[in-house]
Amino acid sequence: MWRIIHNFLPTFANLQARRLNVINHCPMCENESESTEHIMKDCSFVRQLLLAQGINFVDRPLASAWKDWLAQTFLGLSLAHKRALIVTFSAVWYAHNKLVHEGLKPVLSNILSYIPASLKESEMTLVRSSLGPPIHHAKWFAPPGDVIKVDFDSAFSLQTRQSVSGVICRDSEGMVLAACSFPHARISDAFMVEALSCYKAVQFAQEIGFSKVLVEGDSRTVVQKCQADSSDLSLISPVVADIKALVGSFIDVSFGFVPKMANMAAHTLAQEGKVFACPMFWMEEAPPRTMLAAEKDRLALDNS
Repeated sequence: MWRIIHNFLPTFANLQARRLNVINHCPMCENESESTEHIMKDCSFVRQLLLAQGINFVDRPLASAWKDWLAQTFLGLSLAHKRALIVTFSAVWYAHNKLVHEGLKPVLSNILSYIPASLKESEMTLVRSSLGPPIHHAKWFAPPGDVIKVDFDSAFSLQTRQSVSGVICRDSEGMVLAACSFPHARISDAFMVEALSCYKAVQFAQEIGFSKVLVEGDSRTVVQKCQADSSDLSLISPVVADIKALVGSFIDVSFGFVPKMANMAAHTLAQEGKVFACPMFWMEEAPPRTMLAAEKDRLALDNS
């Protein structure tokens, strides 16, 4: 919402103003220049989304700046419409990027079904947070028997839109079996990066040939979506679907949440992976700081 109000979205109009060679027209309605105001207010596709939720924007007076007009309009909405507007803006920009980068045309009914689902999910998060955080022991635990634990985490920079996934695989004795770091580009959402990191963890375990795995990360929402039997309607639903499609290739696979302090090896690996421009893979080892974090976890097992 802050980026929209301050006109910081990389719309084609803004890219053109920065002297980039782009075709400045809205890819969703193909009628007008793609400014922030157009893509979030005047585009015919977006107007249909807003009207379906009872939000009817009036025209902005010529003497009023976009920032002032949007702020005043937003403050005049009911609480329910404020929440719906924020989720709609997020869904519109996501659909826009899918169209521009992947050629996937947005479907009005799909977005309209996503918005209430996202609102319901945010309400449930507020309820859970009001109950206080769950109590976890901030310690890495080894997997049982012949199960391999696959920990994942990500490093994300909003300014550069660069991100890295870190994945480390360990056995019941805490020994490092394999590790990888995987860079991503042009992803502006940390939530999406966490989902991609989980996918990379499952994919990496499959490619190595592990048959029984426990996939763990410190993104509670991503883990819950992978555990759920129901269909996912969030923005990361395609990634969650890809993760579930890989599950059948294992004899046994489960997903678990761990607090950040119990996931330091994967966290360190994601940070160390920033220096590599391409995917990196290690067998029975990992970068130095990651190995140190993994060794601390292993020594804690011996002392417990």
